[in-house]
Amino acid sequence: MPGNVITAGTTRTQAGATLITEDITTVNVSTAVASGVGDGVMLPQLGAGTHRIFLTNATNNPIQVYPFGSADVINGIAGSTGIAQQPNTTRTYMASGPGSWAVDVGYNPANVATTGGTVGGSTVIAGAARTLKRMAAAAAGAERNNALINTPLIPVAAWVASTAYVQGDVVSNGGNQYICQAGGTSAVSGGPSGVGTGTNGGGPITDGTATWYYQRPVRTTVTAADAPTVTYAGIPAALTQRFAAVAQASAFFFSGGVPTALGNGVRFPSVYVTSTGSPNSGIANYGATFPSVTFFTDALKVVVSGLDPLYNNIQWFIEVDDVPVSDSSLHPAALVNPGAVILDWTGLQRKARKVRVYLAPNQNFNGVHVSPQDRVWAPQNPNRYRLMVQGDSLSAGGNGFPIQPGTDWPSQLARLLGCDDVWNVATGGTGYISNNSGNKVPYGDATRLLDVTNNAPDVFIVAGNHNDQPGNTSAQQQAAIVSYLQAVRAALPNCIILAFGPDPEAQSAVASMIAAEASVQAAVVSLNDPLTIFVPIIGDVAGSWMTGTGKVTAQVGTGANAGNSDIYTSSDGLHPTQDGINYLARRYYAGVRKALAI
Repeated sequence: MPGNVITAGTTRTQAGATLITEDITTVNVSTAVASGVGDGVMLPQLGAGTHRIFLTNATNNPIQVYPFGSADVINGIAGSTGIAQQPNTTRTYMASGPGSWAVDVGYNPANVATTGGTVGGSTVIAGAARTLKRMAAAAAGAERNNALINTPLIPVAAWVASTAYVQGDVVSNGGNQYICQAGGTSAVSGGPSGVGTGTNGGGPITDGTATWYYQRPVRTTVTAADAPTVTYAGIPAALTQRFAAVAQASAFFFSGGVPTALGNGVRFPSVYVTSTGSPNSGIANYGATFPSVTFFTDALKVVVSGLDPLYNNIQWFIEVDDVPVSDSSLHPAALVNPGAVILDWTGLQRKARKVRVYLAPNQNFNGVHVSPQDRVWAPQNPNRYRLMVQGDSLSAGGNGFPIQPGTDWPSQLARLLGCDDVWNVATGGTGYISNNSGNKVPYGDATRLLDVTNNAPDVFIVAGNHNDQPGNTSAQQQAAIVSYLQAVRAALPNCIILAFGPDPEAQSAVASMIAAEASVQAAVVSLNDPLTIFVPIIGDVAGSWMTGTGKVTAQVGTGANAGNSDIYTSSDGLHPTQDGINYLARRYYAGVRKALAI
């Protein structure tokens, strides 16, 4: 079913509701509520070819959602009654059995149940207790199996002289792996060398016109028995069955943004950015930060296709059964659109394999192609919960980092926690108060707030306020933090909110940043909310996360100003290198688990 835009029926009855005919549907016209009921839409007949509907109510009025048959139910509610969907929200309706639809009540602000469970010793409502149980189970599994610790299926290629490399490529040289941060042509001899200590040991390393950073020692030199052959080409003639991202959306699990039909594929807008003089002013930013698509398939050969209409440079990071295919990004040749990656297990065992594709910003996911005998279906996860991160460029990325899709610290944190539904809604230059000199909007702006409340996280991390410190008093910062957290809580009563101190950077332990962290702590304490928890960064009992005043291009080395910023802070003295991002993911992981005792 292709995406569609419809008008809600005005009779406010099941019989007069507008029928939804496509998996991704937006209601763009409805009238005001009358007698407590909004205009109506009707889910498709169960068994008619779909079992999941992404429904966006893009109007300013509640709408009423009905099932197809009078005997059908939604969340156990009779078909003739239906359920309300609030204005400017997106909900996922899933077939849960014969004659029955379910919309996830864990994401429904009306689902305020009885108390039960604890967070840090405090009594919480049942919705949060359920989230904690899922988090604990998922984290326990991830301790033994996650894509950050599992050895890749395919070794990275050896460095080659006079060769064109692009961002995200990883090569081996001298027993180490190096990741390309800025594409170019390698030198005629030598190649990148050095490790992540000493003067510029971690990078940037100049190699011809390419720039590299040390990644790690070589992880493997052996191709795994279950590794696919990876090629970049057109779609093989035998693979005639297409599972399209729009028409067969129910075959995939989308994370990181709302899957929105655009051309033949989907984008994942998750952040609204108002930019003065920008053509994007006031509209969805379709460049969500590293969304992902996950599916199961029993195919021995599968084509993953996508489109990058803005930059003509598709870059994916792909995992199979929670194991990276390679430490290197996978990408078709430059200027090939639409691009396709072929994963080929021909000659190996036919079995169900879980494939997860991380996309770079501004890239479409078009779907997959398999043979007529093969199937593709969405994964189910009994421990699924939604993790969302709000922040600035230290979370969203800056100064050329992160280098690969899915390697921002929120995505890495999710893997460590065993969470398969992570949304990074951070926007550079912003904060509780900061609006990037008028070019963007702060966290509490109505549009940014809707980024959070419409997409209803179970766990919400707010990553610091270092952009707010210049020009704002502690009292002003505290007031803005209180106002924002209260607004989130009002919309999401079951959500567990973790308010971290300022994003770590070089010189983070200076007096102004210590004061900024104190403002977060004071705001959280004043709320007296057992589900809103302050997590220190500078004041961490294990020590401040970032130390020293150096950066990779101007390392201090020894003395009073020495610290890990020599390695973890990039050339601009602010944003973390990829090593720094990897480090922060593990510090956030420790902070989350300690704060929630999971």
